[in-house]
Amino acid sequence: MIGSMLSGLADVTRLPVTVWVGLAQIAQFVVFIYCLLRVLSGRFKPFWYVLLLLSPATLLFSFFEVSGVGRKETLYFALLTWFVLGLDRQRVTVLQTLVWTAVSVAITLSHELILFYAPYYLIAAMGVPKPQRAQALRAAGIMLLGSWMAGAAVLLLAKPLDGPAFCDTLMQSGLSSTVCQGIVLWKLQDLRSSFDETLLTIRYFGYLKTYAMALVLSLAPVFVWLRRYRPGTVRLHLRWMVAAWAWSSLAFLLAVDWGRFIQIHLVSALVVLALRLRRRDATALAAPSVPRLNVPSTKVRWGLAILCMLPPIFWHMPTCCESGIGGGVAGKAEHGVVAIMRLAGL
Repeated sequence: MIGSMLSGLADVTRLPVTVWVGLAQIAQFVVFIYCLLRVLSGRFKPFWYVLLLLSPATLLFSFFEVSGVGRKETLYFALLTWFVLGLDRQRVTVLQTLVWTAVSVAITLSHELILFYAPYYLIAAMGVPKPQRAQALRAAGIMLLGSWMAGAAVLLLAKPLDGPAFCDTLMQSGLSSTVCQGIVLWKLQDLRSSFDETLLTIRYFGYLKTYAMALVLSLAPVFVWLRRYRPGTVRLHLRWMVAAWAWSSLAFLLAVDWGRFIQIHLVSALVVLALRLRRRDATALAAPSVPRLNVPSTKVRWGLAILCMLPPIFWHMPTCCESGIGGGVAGKAEHGVVAIMRLAGL
């Protein structure tokens, strides 16, 4: 759907479609970051939140993992943060709800993966103060329903993809043969084959160990969050987060891109938890200053710094099909040194 729109723009403007794809990706990421910063402005930024924000499994994922660049989940991130910004500003109108729902339907039709993360709309609405919560839940429910209806339409009306024919059409329009790599010529067309292929990949590459290690390293700051909030609040959030992970479990069984799936969950959690961060008081807002970090006790601070700031130098979370958690910045530096030595003929 979105690809057809960009192809049409390319035909009208006579610019390569790859230019429009790049511009669309930049625009999505700018909307995502802008809305997130707007939500975070005027709020305290706890130490655990900043560490989790800068994890190789969240915002830095695509930096460490090149195969995570240019994915359609950026559309979902932009919509979710836009919705959360509306909730934060208490501007949930009927028109906005209809626009958010239309965008939710469009991005679900562009990639059915978005369907598995639509429950975060409801989780975001649960973070709104009680006087506005009913209105927020109504908007989130309509968005969720629209996304589910789009997913049902894909399931009932979609036909198997004729990869070679589609590839020929793309190349006839002037695109490079590289666009035919990946899912376009993917040999598996039914759910049973995808399930069997995923199980084989999980076993061969030791997914359970690899991604368990990545989750432990990434979620270490959350233990500070568990200490600083009331048990009732923690249980409420954990219950909803577990429900969201359970809803998306089918994606983990039908596809091998576990790194992407985990990153979408963690970024979604960060976005919706931003509504729960404490606001600065009126006096602090009146005096402009650089927002400071709310750092926990000294022991916890240094322990988390060692655990969370140093590991990104040595690890990253792979998108799929790797037997370890990679080399992070150290690995990139090693590859760079090897490349320079080869160019120098050493």
